[in-house]
Amino acid sequence: MYRRVDPICALLTVITRVACCSKIVEDQTSDMSNRVSAIDITTKMFPLAFLLLFFKTNVSIDGDARVIPWGDSHYDVLPGQHEVEISFKYFFSRKMGSQKIGIEVGEGKTVSLRYRPSFLVTMPGSITIH
Repeated sequence: MYRRVDPICALLTVITRVACCSKIVEDQTSDMSNRVSAIDITTKMFPLAFLLLFFKTNVSIDGDARVIPWGDSHYDVLPGQHEVEISFKYFFSRKMGSQKIGIEVGEGKTVSLRYRPSFLVTMPGSITIH
């Protein structure tokens, strides 16, 4: 009652299935690479506020908080509406100069933000879109 399988036919079937699956995976990855959006954040400070170089900035995108050094950073995000909050640590306070902004990131687009703290560290900073 066992059916004998021809090894060449079995090999051709496997090769055909692998070729079809790899084509599907290529199509999916190319679609995803077109959909990836990004947020570029540049954090700068007033040159006389050099003490801030000893402290890091807090970046929160949709509640996902990260601590990063001053300068440029890049975040891959899904297309859509996002809320970005940027602040910095300063001596005994964890959140100085906090500022929030809501942005819309289009499919395959990159939004560039620039954060600058206020001259007085106790006041909120500013975020601008470039």
